[in-house]
Amino acid sequence: MKRFAFSFYVLLCCFGLMQAQTENPPTPGKGMILRGILQDAAGAPVSGLNLELTNWSGEIVGTAMTESDGSFAFVNVAFGMYYLTGSYHGEPFRHALMFSNPMALAEIHVGGVKPPIASANPAGGTVSVNALAAPYARKKLEAARKALRAHQIARALELSSAAIERAPQWAEPYFFRGIVHLTQHQYHQAVSDLNRSLEDNPQDPMALAALGSAMQQLGQYQLALAYLNYADRVKPIWQSYFTRAQVELKLHHPEQAIADAGHALSLEPPGPAQCHILRANGDLELHHYDDAVRELKLFLTLAPNSPEAGQARTVLGQLRAAMAEPPGARP
Repeated sequence: MKRFAFSFYVLLCCFGLMQAQTENPPTPGKGMILRGILQDAAGAPVSGLNLELTNWSGEIVGTAMTESDGSFAFVNVAFGMYYLTGSYHGEPFRHALMFSNPMALAEIHVGGVKPPIASANPAGGTVSVNALAAPYARKKLEAARKALRAHQIARALELSSAAIERAPQWAEPYFFRGIVHLTQHQYHQAVSDLNRSLEDNPQDPMALAALGSAMQQLGQYQLALAYLNYADRVKPIWQSYFTRAQVELKLHHPEQAIADAGHALSLEPPGPAQCHILRANGDLELHHYDDAVRELKLFLTLAPNSPEAGQARTVLGQLRAAMAEPPGARP
């Protein structure tokens, strides 16, 4: 299942305690140009159409008109999630866009949905690509999930690629393969697959949260926050809060990191015990040593045999020793 795959990845990427956080966060893309082309359902360019670009809070950030070849451009756009809105033959449309690459060309279709790959149904009519893919692609994807659970990474990639080859318009295998790439620290490949999965479902909170995690690993912290904030607006899930806490720690925003990790723990299903490690990191940066001790003890109560438990015990012992010294000798 999607949730298992992403949960598996997040636990692989938990923060280490007392990890140095010396990165200088890059500024978000400013002064960039978002380019695209508008086509009708048959692929013909749509010219002379007025467009608006709004951010996820509904604020208009730019307007444009399509050229004779259907092309359009919005200038001075920062990286992030946007909506492209307009009206075609009296019918309003609204398309979600994630702007992360000024070299890419957004391809938007209006006036009807592009016809999916279909095949004759023995009972008459046609079936969608998802239903058509079921006998083969779904079987391959399920086998890929089993391979991942068995830590057979190469096999998981091979099987998910086979599912994509058979059903190239099905979002699920792209999502899965993107998660596998994340587990292998292949972040650019992960971003490509996860973006492709969002083409069919731009409001998938799991894919958005996974993209935020990938962008965090690539050092694109502001873009990561754009994905994670949008995921929260779609549906709050612990994965997005967990990853945002990681990003906020790297940006040296400990209070926000503590709050985000707490939100992750409050959701259903709740975030993992490693949320307490994130909160302890924030407390340590704020020199709230009593709170850090409490968070570490909670973590060790919940996950005494986890890979992080040994380091947690070491840091906890160091904190207790330091707190027993006179105030002037505390770290």
